[in-house]
Amino acid sequence: MVIASCTPRTHEPLFKQTVKEAGLNPYLLEFVSIREQDSWVHMNEPEKATEKAKNLIKMGVAKAVLLEEGEEIRLPVKTDCMVIGGGVAGMTAALQIADQGFQAILVEKEPQLGGLLNQVSAISHDHGEIPASEILRAKISLVESHPNIKVYTGTELESVQGYIGNYKVKLKTDGKGVEEPLDISTIIVATGMKELKPTG
Repeated sequence: MVIASCTPRTHEPLFKQTVKEAGLNPYLLEFVSIREQDSWVHMNEPEKATEKAKNLIKMGVAKAVLLEEGEEIRLPVKTDCMVIGGGVAGMTAALQIADQGFQAILVEKEPQLGGLLNQVSAISHDHGEIPASEILRAKISLVESHPNIKVYTGTELESVQGYIGNYKVKLKTDGKGVEEPLDISTIIVATGMKELKPTG
């Protein structure tokens, strides 16, 4: 079955449920978004939009021919979360996870936490400036004292295997592998960034 309409983001679950209630396999449903991918972006060229809609629908039919029946399965997932990056964003993410009762594993490639904030002397705000070291000291103290956070500094990922909810992650600290792979449910990438200043 091919449905050509608006975004699958909002309508696909409804159509899949309807197909399922009709006794058909919902995995044999193909959705073609002709509103967002066609009529809205080509609203001033209706003839070209119609041609594009026909092509999108033909592609949807071609894909639907190859669909196979599927079934829902449930798999157990791990509960530990790994946060890559020990800057303010990474530490904040780890604290949020840990405060909800989950184990957070914080991995930082540098020998100390803090990320790019280690390179800043002060943070300006409406009421003046705060020394960056004060912000870092407070945040690092919260992280290091939290019972649900394990911190690895001077550490990088060696390998990641598995799938969403069930990853096996190997770390290497100071060039040496950590003995056992870690069982992880989720990986948050909170690595540092620098503003791009175009030249030319």
